[in-house]
Amino acid sequence: MRIVLATILAAGLAGCSSTAVKAPEPQVIARPKPPSIAAVNAPVCGKPADQAAFAMAALRMQLSVTELSCDGREKFNAFTSRFKNDVGAQNKTLGTYFSRAYGRRGQSQQDEYETSQINAMSQAGTYYGTDFCKTAMPMYDEVLALKNGTELANYAIAKKFDQVLTVADCSEPAAPPPKSTAKPAAKPAVKKP
Repeated sequence: MRIVLATILAAGLAGCSSTAVKAPEPQVIARPKPPSIAAVNAPVCGKPADQAAFAMAALRMQLSVTELSCDGREKFNAFTSRFKNDVGAQNKTLGTYFSRAYGRRGQSQQDEYETSQINAMSQAGTYYGTDFCKTAMPMYDEVLALKNGTELANYAIAKKFDQVLTVADCSEPAAPPPKSTAKPAAKPAVKKP
């Protein structure tokens, strides 16, 4: 009887294993890219130095958001200490651009730009939630591995951060005016005396 019972039990278990319900596959939810920053066009174009200053400002602000969101004070302090002169020069170039673009309102417009830019970057960080720190903190290691301010500027430009202020590049040639298809007006006939 035991042999028969063991055989039936074994057959039953073998049947169960072939019809066992598989655990559901974990679902990977793809999170779309956050909405782009709504940019405003600047009133004047920017020289290459201005473009680099905007890129470095965006990098500095991104690192600042990362510092506050991800407990990165030690790395942020290392960044500011190492690149203090470069960040200062960038800020001066930015101030010159805003003065040229906005006149007496230059400083207030620069303050508004920086506030809007850091708010937009902070909102993008919030969008990613806990994944933000995993992707943002390694940027400190990349930046701190750079040798000088020129490498820092090139790094910032290559990152292509979204900007709240779109500054056209002055070094790009302006588009030629459209050619007119209209015939020139005929010259009035001059009467000879």
